[in-house]
Amino acid sequence: MALLVLTFISMALATLLLVVATARQSAEEKTVSQRMASIHISKKKEGISPEAEQLLKETKTTSRLDEILVRFELMRMLQARIHQANSSSSVGGLLLTSLGLSIAGFAITWLFAPVVFIDLAAGASLGLLPYGMLSFKCAKRVSAFNAVLPEAIDMLARGLRAGHSLVGALEMLAENAQEPVASEFNE
Repeated sequence: MALLVLTFISMALATLLLVVATARQSAEEKTVSQRMASIHISKKKEGISPEAEQLLKETKTTSRLDEILVRFELMRMLQARIHQANSSSSVGGLLLTSLGLSIAGFAITWLFAPVVFIDLAAGASLGLLPYGMLSFKCAKRVSAFNAVLPEAIDMLARGLRAGHSLVGALEMLAENAQEPVASEFNE
């Protein structure tokens, strides 16, 4: 029984290390995060104009678990990944699903093949499945965005040449462009 508990703990740590290793921010993402953090800090300290405040989008957490998890950098990166994938799940839901699948994979494999290495591998692979699905959705959305972006930029340029203001051209783009460009410019 102690071996089972020990293997579960090591499997959970291995899953966590894999998620941490794959969710690292690039240098550009760190720069953007730092700039956004400075905007949020200045908003809290000195207050900003109502026009600038509309540009900042508040993230709403849905559960107590999400409120606790948002304090950690890894969780903020996962939240950004969920937002990029346009998914309705939360960080807490993603982690609980991952943990549940990990435990289920380990337990089912333990019943059929009680070999610790195989059980850990099955648990870790099933535990990473929700993150893999999220990464797939994110990559698919980014590639769709990149495919439609040249047409959107051309539409924006035509709107500006036609005499629309930048805001008007952006509104036109949000109404008439293909997805996911329309929803991104609509936010």
